[in-house]
Amino acid sequence: MQPASWTTVREAAGRDVLAADLRCSFFASALQSYKRDSVLRPFPASYARHDCKDFEALFEKIQKLTGAPHTPVPVPDFLFEIEYSDPANAKFYETKGERDLIYAFHGSRLENFHSIIHNGLHCHLNKTSLFGEGTYLTSDLSLALIYSPHGHGWQRSLLGPILSCVAVCEVIDHPDVKCQTKKKDSREIDRRRARIKHSEGGDIPPKYFVVTNNQLLRVKYLLVYSQKQPKSRASSQLSWVSSHWFTVMITLYLLLLLIIAFCYSCNPSAPTMDEKGRSQRTDRKQRATQVIFF
Repeated sequence: MQPASWTTVREAAGRDVLAADLRCSFFASALQSYKRDSVLRPFPASYARHDCKDFEALFEKIQKLTGAPHTPVPVPDFLFEIEYSDPANAKFYETKGERDLIYAFHGSRLENFHSIIHNGLHCHLNKTSLFGEGTYLTSDLSLALIYSPHGHGWQRSLLGPILSCVAVCEVIDHPDVKCQTKKKDSREIDRRRARIKHSEGGDIPPKYFVVTNNQLLRVKYLLVYSQKQPKSRASSQLSWVSSHWFTVMITLYLLLLLIIAFCYSCNPSAPTMDEKGRSQRTDRKQRATQVIFF
């Protein structure tokens, strides 16, 4: 696959600057990680929306789909929707069939999202979990945020240099999605779905989902939290000066002219530079004459 040209990349970034910025932050975080060999995927081959959207309304919709959390949680600073190609959509809905969709949150370190948005979530990468191998999700956003600490992205990002991200996933309600659910037409817990083989912790706790089949889930939205950094007074002043440097230089130049004019007005008898030069030349001539006729 040939890499895209710079023109194509610039056009794609121009269509949604913040989305392109977020991908740069994911990439930078993965690149700076000590696990960059495994998390920076895909790796660059050369080296080895226009309208204003109502993000708050969309976030409320996601909360309705996943269930409102029992504890207060912060509203994300940015919300992105991932759009899939027609073939990818067709494959996902073919797998879904007549089954329902479950919406749940997945928390992860910022450095992992570069790989997540390109390759998806893979259950085999999580082998040391208490309740068995699989991709872990939860219906409670406050729980997902625990697994999404803030990390350093792109230093000059419009979103902010320090970010946290939570994925909102679409999950097909399939027996391979392990969770606390009741049997059909019964109040009893379906034990076949409540436990994974070789689980050390027993049954999966409430509010959790463990997906053991990669084809049954995909990331639909990204909730992005930006850590606010207070600006120091000195940095704010320096920023103002750098933004108005031409005005500052003109002001200083005019001030210098005023100081010179004031000095001459206070001492009008002071000789000018031309007068000083003429007097110095006269003195030299007199001394020369004295030497010749001595």
